[in-house]
Amino acid sequence: MTDRPVTFAPDYAFPPGDTLRNKLSELGMTQTDLADRLGMSEKHVSHMMKGTAPLTYETAVALERITGVPASTWNGLESHYRDHLLRERLSMVGPPEAEWLSLLPLTTLRERGYISDATSNGRTLGEALRFFAVADVKAWTKVWSQPIVSFRRSAAHPVNAEATATWLRIGEIKAQELDCQPFDASAVRKLLPVLRELTRSNEFIHELVQLCAAAGIAIVLEPEVSGCRINGASRWLNPRKALIQLSDRQKKEDVFWFSLFHEIGHLLLHSKKASYIHDGSEDSFIEDEANDFARDLLIPPKWLDRLTETQTHVDIQLLADEIGVSAGIVAGRLARDEIGGWNWAKVSKLRTPMRINEI
Repeated sequence: MTDRPVTFAPDYAFPPGDTLRNKLSELGMTQTDLADRLGMSEKHVSHMMKGTAPLTYETAVALERITGVPASTWNGLESHYRDHLLRERLSMVGPPEAEWLSLLPLTTLRERGYISDATSNGRTLGEALRFFAVADVKAWTKVWSQPIVSFRRSAAHPVNAEATATWLRIGEIKAQELDCQPFDASAVRKLLPVLRELTRSNEFIHELVQLCAAAGIAIVLEPEVSGCRINGASRWLNPRKALIQLSDRQKKEDVFWFSLFHEIGHLLLHSKKASYIHDGSEDSFIEDEANDFARDLLIPPKWLDRLTETQTHVDIQLLADEIGVSAGIVAGRLARDEIGGWNWAKVSKLRTPMRINEI
């Protein structure tokens, strides 16, 4: 579980009248005495004590004169109480809110430290809305659900908007915590050979994040949220900062690196106004372009003839050394394109497993 602090917010509050009642007792003053000194009816003072009538700024100043307690204290108590009542009303869980909560991966959000273990549906609703940075479920649909449905997805992987939005929002939060230089496309292009070389390293995460941050890209590695089915995503947090978010779906090194360069391709080739999700499918010109970019960067076309000549694992390792990438990337390309009779079963031992929470 992530040690991410969740702000403590008591789900109770008392009307200022409770404090005022104690103060009157201390002063030996009755509620009738107070009404006379305030110039109000006993009925109005009774409502104010119960919290059914507001304690105004003018009344707070009058109470300061009568009790010696600063007006700011009475105003603070009143403000806190009204805020509590408003939040209590807004946290009422009706059928739309209950259905939304039932679809969210709440267990994952709790395990990763983004919401508390609160058992109250009202409190959980408030924490979930705060996590997504929206006012209500209707706003969530507009900000998160509708754009996600419009993202390119394969027919084999139906959209799970709640799981996808959760994974994307976690990436957004983590990216906001990363310091990056302004995005520089030319710096990113110069960085490509260096990133490609990292495919041969077992300990590359820190260097990958630092190198990309220097070129204006926030790299976030976040384990897949069940039902999300995303390898990677790229989007612009603002015109000067891009985000590439990668999961450990399929949990193999060649998928990870292909997804990284696929998303870099989107940032270099395509509109800043769009967001891109990569789930391994190919069903649009834009996705084909990003796939071609990643494929040809990892294994340039000049090596295609040599790929067809590989017959053993040793051949694959030697060719990978010549190309300058990991053997798993060459193995993945051979199996994916079914070159020379290779398939996923035959290359499985060469594809290094990857779990983001272990690297």
